[in-house]
Amino acid sequence: MIDGVLLSKIRKVAPGTQLRRALNEIVDANIGSLIVFLDDLKARESMLQGGFYIGSAFSVQKLYELSKMDGAIIVDKAITRIFAANVHLIPDGTIPTDETGMRHRTAERVAKQTGRLVIAVSQKKGGITIFYKNFKHRLHNLNMLMTRLNLTLNSLERLREALDRQIHGMNIEELEYEVQLLDVVSVINRAREILTITQEIEPFVVEAGVEGKLSAMQFTSVSRNIRTLLTAIIMDYSKQELRDTEVTAIIKDLLTRKPTDLILIAKLLGWKVSAEAELQETALVPRGYRLLTCLAKIPMPVARNVVKEFSSISRIRTANATSLSRVQGIGENRAGSILESIQMIRARLLYH
Repeated sequence: MIDGVLLSKIRKVAPGTQLRRALNEIVDANIGSLIVFLDDLKARESMLQGGFYIGSAFSVQKLYELSKMDGAIIVDKAITRIFAANVHLIPDGTIPTDETGMRHRTAERVAKQTGRLVIAVSQKKGGITIFYKNFKHRLHNLNMLMTRLNLTLNSLERLREALDRQIHGMNIEELEYEVQLLDVVSVINRAREILTITQEIEPFVVEAGVEGKLSAMQFTSVSRNIRTLLTAIIMDYSKQELRDTEVTAIIKDLLTRKPTDLILIAKLLGWKVSAEAELQETALVPRGYRLLTCLAKIPMPVARNVVKEFSSISRIRTANATSLSRVQGIGENRAGSILESIQMIRARLLYH
């Protein structure tokens, strides 16, 4: 999984951008390149030697032509101007790097030392590698990337459809009956699986750029509100009321364990179980966070006020607009949204 701080840098070189056009021309010409994105050249004088100052507006053709020289090219962070070319870079040689080629070793050290974006294009292999702070990402062949994305997104769609069916069943149980702990942990596990995969492939969706518009739409559809949903379900069915930091810690724990044991999930929620039979025998009544945040679109801080007042979905569903509107942060409009959400679930229950 790629850290989120790198995603904005990957967007800068996605297909459809001027920078990517220039990089593609450099790759096609087999000339290689080293590009450093800096605004504070004077502050980096000890690292930048030789070359010549240009101070010209950025263009695809200029960057391509300047790459024919051996040294690095210095471009501003906004990618609007080319400051210098044929620059000799002398980063701190004690900075660790696992790269083997001179160009890539220099790029990684410069990125770590300056905390800026550096791009290295391999002359022999034609690969494009992004370095930023301590992060590194090699761009993929576009055809292979799209094939991988399509296969993964199709699998994700099937997982999301299965999750939505489980959620529908949970809606019915929440309003009419109690919910088995087994059903709760099964939903959490599937949501965890979807969240894990979406986090893993998001950088590749970004990397596809304009070539992956349909993939981006598909990704948005399958990943919609998945973390919000997972958060609300954990808060609904935990044995004790949880703080935001505790919910975050549980989700982090879930994402680091795969495949996740259903009994382990129950224990993370605070329930003392040791066998799957106990999951089936344990019946729960939700607090109502999912109804409030995911269906009625009530902000979490306000949803906490509602749960504090009514304690469970059973009492929320029997409340009237007047009693709901008295809760801090609710008012008439939000009270109406809560009641409409309950009526919507009941209508679907009757329909099915």
